[in-house]
Amino acid sequence: MAWYNKIFSGFKGEKALPPRQPGDNPQMATLLNRLAYSMRASPYKDFVASYKAEQYLQNVVVYRCVRKLASTVQSIPWRIEADPNVNIRVSKTLLQDYNTLINDPCDMFTGAGLRYWLALSLAMFGTAPIKVGVNMGKVNALYPLRPDLLGRKLDQFGYISGYNYGDTGTEINLDSRYYAYKDGVLKNEFCFETRYDDIFLSINEPIRPIKVLGLPVAIMFNLYQRALEMSDGTPNVQHILFAKSAQSAPAMGEVEKEIESRKIGGEGSDSGIMILSDIDLGHIALANGLENLHNKIPHDDMARQIAGIFGIPPALLNLTSQDGAKFANNYSESRLSFIEDTVIPEYLSPIEESLTKNICPPGTRLRFDRNNISAIIDKRMKLARELEDVSFLNDDEKREICGFRARVNKETVSE
Repeated sequence: MAWYNKIFSGFKGEKALPPRQPGDNPQMATLLNRLAYSMRASPYKDFVASYKAEQYLQNVVVYRCVRKLASTVQSIPWRIEADPNVNIRVSKTLLQDYNTLINDPCDMFTGAGLRYWLALSLAMFGTAPIKVGVNMGKVNALYPLRPDLLGRKLDQFGYISGYNYGDTGTEINLDSRYYAYKDGVLKNEFCFETRYDDIFLSINEPIRPIKVLGLPVAIMFNLYQRALEMSDGTPNVQHILFAKSAQSAPAMGEVEKEIESRKIGGEGSDSGIMILSDIDLGHIALANGLENLHNKIPHDDMARQIAGIFGIPPALLNLTSQDGAKFANNYSESRLSFIEDTVIPEYLSPIEESLTKNICPPGTRLRFDRNNISAIIDKRMKLARELEDVSFLNDDEKREICGFRARVNKETVSE
């Protein structure tokens, strides 16, 4: 089980914990039994998810939500720093090299572009795979991969041993991080995923947020389709006329002529129907105008549902008619809630933990610079003023309570 012990080791093979046996995890045994029973021992690629994502992004609310999330994460700088929780000396040169890596990950992406892609992929697919380039035992590149083109390979214990990526016939094979080691040294390029997992710990198919978008998007599509049909001249039935008794042919002919002339483009289209014959007509008015659409097909409600799926307060989207965005206090509270309840726990923290585990050398960690998030600065400063006279906390403890990182421990960074 030497390969497995490397899971809990650093890049130089240091063992942080006693060795664990892969067969100890009961979840993996259950998963393997289910995969074998269903004849799906090789997890598949989800091409349907890609098609749905492309469709859903054509919805104005989905597009706005995804852009809001991705651009917010993109705007927050990140860095690799010495981990104050680990007593390992780290050279400044090493930190500089890895900070250069995350801010210039590959020829096609900048650091900001990689952050945008990570958030976009997590928001739509629930997973963000990255291929890690390796040269002479060191990580030298990060290449974003499309989640829908990624297949996973499992070993005999149910863990991911590798990936296959690409269209059928042009696939490439990649090791997982744990299989990329040879004799304790990182030899091969590998792939890893930043992902959401559900309560079933499903290796085969991670949670895909787009699965819950179907109904709200369909309702909004039907609303837009109906509005389009009415705007291009398609009649919208609002009245029903009927004869209360049998009528003569000439009388019915007069009625038909009147109705025909009142159609869009007819000579009497701008006036009401006038029946001169002695005809006893009945009339039913239909509540079918555009002014009633929000009652019949609730556009605002569906917009709120979609915003809720992505964890975005409606006031920040300015898409619904009653979102309260015109009230400054509501907007400020929504902005703070968006950062604290969605961006940090659902995007920043998972990305930090994933990249720290998979690319950072021992003694270092990746962190987003929360000090650059303007929405939470006022709250931190208010808390700092409240702690100013607390005597049983030192300055570093107060900084950490307020959300600022403690001062760098000089002993962990060497020249």
